[in-house]
Amino acid sequence: MNSSEVIDSVAEDDHKADVGLNNFYCSVMSEYNYVCELKHGHYYYTTMWHSVAPAGNIYRYIGLQTETNRHALDIWHQVGAVANQYAHLLGGTTVPLEERMRVLVHALGRIKHQHDAETGETSKGFPPLQEFLFYRMQEFWPFRFPKESGRRKEWLMLRGIAWMICLVQLLVPFLILADEWMETHGGTQRLKDWYRNKIHLGEFVCLGKNFKEKLHTLMGGILLELTLLIIHSYVHDQHGNAIKLLLLPTSRFWLMVDQLTNMWCVIITTCALPLRFWDETNSTSIAMDSLTLLFVFMLDDLSGFAATYLGKTEEGYSRAAAWHKAMLSQCPVKISDLINADATHVDELWRCDFDKNGRLKMATAVGESSEHFVSRRVMRVAQMSEDAALLQEDTRLCYSTSRLQEVLPRWESTFMVHAWLLLDWFMVLVQIIFPLWWMILDKAC
Repeated sequence: MNSSEVIDSVAEDDHKADVGLNNFYCSVMSEYNYVCELKHGHYYYTTMWHSVAPAGNIYRYIGLQTETNRHALDIWHQVGAVANQYAHLLGGTTVPLEERMRVLVHALGRIKHQHDAETGETSKGFPPLQEFLFYRMQEFWPFRFPKESGRRKEWLMLRGIAWMICLVQLLVPFLILADEWMETHGGTQRLKDWYRNKIHLGEFVCLGKNFKEKLHTLMGGILLELTLLIIHSYVHDQHGNAIKLLLLPTSRFWLMVDQLTNMWCVIITTCALPLRFWDETNSTSIAMDSLTLLFVFMLDDLSGFAATYLGKTEEGYSRAAAWHKAMLSQCPVKISDLINADATHVDELWRCDFDKNGRLKMATAVGESSEHFVSRRVMRVAQMSEDAALLQEDTRLCYSTSRLQEVLPRWESTFMVHAWLLLDWFMVLVQIIFPLWWMILDKAC
């Protein structure tokens, strides 16, 4: 503890001693050059991850995990097939398949490959494959989960929490809205009476009968506008996240759960806000109501109370999502493309060679002269076409497994981008109309 306190005070003491701010300026420029020119450092990489991955919530985390499990199961099945085909190099057919697979995976961890032709840097193993071989997977259609009991319990707990949060976000705002709409007094009843022409709008065009009522109306209008502004900001962020989700390989099912649940929660919460505010008689209660409703629609955030004890952070999710996409960009669709058919020893089975353009070559007997390249799980569409020069601006991705091939973005992802944009414009109108109507109908003259 003493050492940490000394470290904390060093930078502060140096800044106090720098009266002319010369060293402070040098420090700022040093960080600027480190990021802009050298392209290194925590800030550079964090910004890069955030540019690729959307903000994290529990649904997106599970969607990323589900997609990772899908690839892991596919790759483990292929590892088993290779272990059977090359059993003579892995101990023979008398050795159990699980043991042969383990030996094959360990051999992958011992190889070295040059992943950067310019710098000549080499890495041990082949991370794009090892990423999906950390632990064994099982499948019980349509579920793919870890075989180890401890990881399986975590897998179940994460989904149990997610469905509880989803249920709360779907039901609680709706129940609040329904409960307030059935009120037989207050602003909700006055709104119904005005709609039925039982009373005239002119009876409400005032802030209240006395000074206290006027203050209450003004305070409620301000808090309503502020709360709607927070929701609008959230919708704007979600539109940006939806754009990032267009080209992110993730689970279609959890993508829909995430997007539809949050849209529903935003719309119903927005409609419930003025009705709930009408039922309160003081400003403190209105402030508490706004915090309660905001708590519900932000419940799925990884920084929220419900997900805090999971130990997941938004920065961690962004990094995991970016790494997931990067690993898939070099992970072969068929791992047999990396198997050297002429191998005479287990350590010669795997071969991971890149050409000068960073393309992964097939492990054929031709060796270095081979011009056959591995089909990867995430590729730019332009790189797959003979007309690549005409498609350089094409941002689509070809997304593949051994069972299917599709093009990102998917139709549902594109639809969600437009849906969030419409909701963004809806919130602009709501921010203008709702506070004014609320103040008009809040108190009878």
